[in-house]
Amino acid sequence: MTARDLATRESLSADTLTYTHSCAVLDDKTSYNESIRSGQVKYLKVERFATLSQVYGDTVITTGRARIDVKVSDIERNLNMRCANVWIKTPQG
Repeated sequence: MTARDLATRESLSADTLTYTHSCAVLDDKTSYNESIRSGQVKYLKVERFATLSQVYGDTVITTGRARIDVKVSDIERNLNMRCANVWIKTPQG
């Protein structure tokens, strides 16, 4: 996230990606990547901890906590949050 490596992010994310921000704003893959590409959102530091991964067949659910320093529209924010990720292995990988 902090490296802004959009090529890798796009290759790892399904076209059906849904990202819910800590402020409840919802992005799809295109709008999320565009916010990073444009510089509107800049992740400065991301620290994940207390993570737990559970595997259910081709699906992995990861939960945990995160401290994120981010700049949104040139306003720096320090977030201390809970997070959840769902990864599903598809025929495309």
